[in-house]
Amino acid sequence: MKRVFGCSTIALPNVAPDPGQKFTTPPGMPASSSTSTNFAAIVGESLEGIAVKLGLTSFGESGDPFDPTLHEALMHSYSADVTEPTAVQILQPGYKVGERIIRPARVAVAEPGGDAADGSETGAGEAAPGAGAGDDTGAGDGTREQ
Repeated sequence: MKRVFGCSTIALPNVAPDPGQKFTTPPGMPASSSTSTNFAAIVGESLEGIAVKLGLTSFGESGDPFDPTLHEALMHSYSADVTEPTAVQILQPGYKVGERIIRPARVAVAEPGGDAADGSETGAGEAAPGAGAGDDTGAGDGTREQ
């Protein structure tokens, strides 16, 4: 035993496998052609189990009403099938611990309405952003000089 930076170390023997040696699956581990895939699956399941014990939960389902405090809208569309802004597709689930949001669910959102071409993109009586209705300055930001 030797000491390196104040820590004890033990020299391990060289245990390199013979080039022709075949590895077998340990008992209790499912046999597969890819041991690394099995290992990754086992580690993933273990990590997921630990996270659940610590209170990590996933959220976000297709059909949930869109809530900007819980969802991050990545895509937007109009649909006659919904009555309020709705998450119609979950692109990535969200995660929270207790009531604290770790990551919002990333979703595709649909709003009520028909085609975007029928002018339903802006509400009735609203000017399109940057139109500057009644703008004498030509700035296009909706402000007027007094």
